[in-house]
Amino acid sequence: MGMMLMARCACGYMHGPIMQGGGFATFTTKDMEPAYCEGCRALVVLNYMARRPRCPDCGGRPVFYNDPSLQDVPACGTPERSVGQWGRFVLPDVKYLCPLCGEMSMRFEDWGSWD
Repeated sequence: MGMMLMARCACGYMHGPIMQGGGFATFTTKDMEPAYCEGCRALVVLNYMARRPRCPDCGGRPVFYNDPSLQDVPACGTPERSVGQWGRFVLPDVKYLCPLCGEMSMRFEDWGSWD
């Protein structure tokens, strides 16, 4: 079972629902999470547990959105509240790099869970 997320930005960008996490039969080897591919300028969903995850379109090495370089963390530090968490992968409730406009203005929203 995992969570469903939606990515939205003020510029109009929207991606989702993103099926975060892994299923009952695959939770030990699969953790599907959002990542940013700089080559494609796209949000992709990849297996966080993969040894060397690659963009399915260009073969590049995306950066997962739990990386602080893709987050606009407030001056007071990372908030305690997370918008998405599965295992060790945590998305704090902050603004993220939008693949469309290139600004730190995208947010992830919790859309429930899946089985």
